[in-house]
Amino acid sequence: MSQDEQSGSGPTLDYLTRDFASFRRLMLDRLASLSPDAATGHPADLGTTLVELLASAADELSLYQDAVVTESYLSTARLRTSVRRHARQLDYAMHDGCNARVWVSVCVTASADGATLPRGTVLMTRIDGQPAVVLPQEIPSLRSRGALVFETTHDLSLRSAHNVLSIDPGYGALAVGAQSAVLLDAAGTLALTAGDVLVFEDSAEPAATAVALARRHPVRLTSVDVFQNPSGQRVVRIGFGAADALPFALTAERARIVGNVVLADHGYSLPDEESLYTDGDRRRPQLADGPLTWQTLVMSSGQPVLFDPSGAAADAMSAALGPDTLLRPVISLSDEDGAPWLARRDLLRSGAHDRDFVVESEDDGRTFLRFGDGVQGQRATGRLRARYRVGCGVAGNIGAESLGHIASALTGLVSIRNPLPAAFGRAPESIEQVRLLAPHHFRTQERAVSSDDYIRIAKRYPTVRDVLVTRRYTGSFYTTVLTVVRHGGLALDQRFADGLLAYLDRFRMAGHVLRIVEPVRIPLDIRLLLGVQPGHFRSDVLTSLYAALGPGRDAAPGFFHPDRQTLGQPVYLSQLVREAMRVRGVQWVEPVRFRRYGDPQGRDGDVLVMRPCELPLVDNLATDKARGTLELLIGGRP
Repeated sequence: MSQDEQSGSGPTLDYLTRDFASFRRLMLDRLASLSPDAATGHPADLGTTLVELLASAADELSLYQDAVVTESYLSTARLRTSVRRHARQLDYAMHDGCNARVWVSVCVTASADGATLPRGTVLMTRIDGQPAVVLPQEIPSLRSRGALVFETTHDLSLRSAHNVLSIDPGYGALAVGAQSAVLLDAAGTLALTAGDVLVFEDSAEPAATAVALARRHPVRLTSVDVFQNPSGQRVVRIGFGAADALPFALTAERARIVGNVVLADHGYSLPDEESLYTDGDRRRPQLADGPLTWQTLVMSSGQPVLFDPSGAAADAMSAALGPDTLLRPVISLSDEDGAPWLARRDLLRSGAHDRDFVVESEDDGRTFLRFGDGVQGQRATGRLRARYRVGCGVAGNIGAESLGHIASALTGLVSIRNPLPAAFGRAPESIEQVRLLAPHHFRTQERAVSSDDYIRIAKRYPTVRDVLVTRRYTGSFYTTVLTVVRHGGLALDQRFADGLLAYLDRFRMAGHVLRIVEPVRIPLDIRLLLGVQPGHFRSDVLTSLYAALGPGRDAAPGFFHPDRQTLGQPVYLSQLVREAMRVRGVQWVEPVRFRRYGDPQGRDGDVLVMRPCELPLVDNLATDKARGTLELLIGGRP
């Protein structure tokens, strides 16, 4: 017996030993005290080999114990999958980014008239020395040379007459905020329909400048009317919604309108099917390629879709991305019998027979699929077949005029271009950001009880700027009425109202009936008389005054811009005069008329009082004075 055993005390061990070298040294020292001939430490000694095997196993076990402890807490976890699962326990959904989107114009010849460019057509960024139209089998070669791949999101009916369209000069220039235009169609070949997208461009600006990009604007047509102009020529009047209103003025001579516009998004659908093998405990097979493409979805008619074909063109390029954003991985999975498996955010609501799986990505782009355990989600066994897209994140935010190749066998294709840069590509949410936001999200109240709760929660919804909440008795119960103001004066259409109600439904308490209404917009009738300082041109001063006092633009909002008005806020004449006096060249201002539109009195005091649900409206449109007027006169004092 050893001296330690005879004395009744155990061996002296260092419990801080955690790696292979320390374990090897500890066991060799112990063997040397017990049996000096058992292991000499020589590499060729069998005893030394056994010691090194045990040290290697102890090293792996120690590493596993450290990893378990590290990954057990949100504050110390290093793996993205661990952080995602911890955040999910706090009801916070960690996102893996999303792919970029871009509007693309396709130029064709007459031989392509009536043909349909199918959904999923591959478009690629420009590679020098390559033709604009390539064959599908050339895609891998161009990708290997650095070309980024985009794919169209919907079918597109092609017309050579839609390559470039012109405005009829007889109907004048398009003003800021225009929602209609008259196009020439002398040959009678235009076949525009509601839902088509056109891009307005200012052709006088150099194509490669930032000014040129600021003067390009996509619109989705809501109406198309064909008639004859006074000269007897066939023309087409197109209309588009307020959300697509033209943000800049455009003359007929400088206007360039391109059609055959299709929405494309970043990502390449791999042509070959991939086989994944799973067995009892192996429930996280890895995809061979990555990063996996993630797309954003919007609600349309109660269904999640890539974009709303009846919505504004601006809505398709929304930049909002948060925990409540609908995201989906672009992957389809089926078993050997052809039964599909569905991607879910988690398996908490999956039953034992539900074919659900979860996509889990790591920071290095590797993607794993996690299946159920037979209790929450069906256990996956055998061979699975996967088809998916790769390409995601900020890499897809390409600049304007970057796309140059289309892979298609259709005849009549000439070229493609993206007049506007791609947008909406987002990088995966970082682990540090989740550590910061997830605990705060857990403490956020997820129910609406009082009016203040509804106001606070409704303002989280995209484009909501201001909210007024009132309770009204409707005969048998109370209804909570939300008067909602959107950013930029956007209309409160049925699609937006349905989306907001669906969003608020998860927060409202049982028995609370919600209703969304628009604010009451009060048109104003304002006339100001002003003097101009010597040395200033009257026309320049008037232009600056209308820009400063009118609705203005988003980049330079005027006094009556929708985003500068608050529900129930009075309109003070003193503030209007002060804003006018700030304009360079204005010497004095004399109010002549300051009232609500239609009020028979010339002056209604120095304050126009607004009710809580009212907003002042001064669009100053010559064709619709009932939307508020602002008249500025230059002359001597009355």
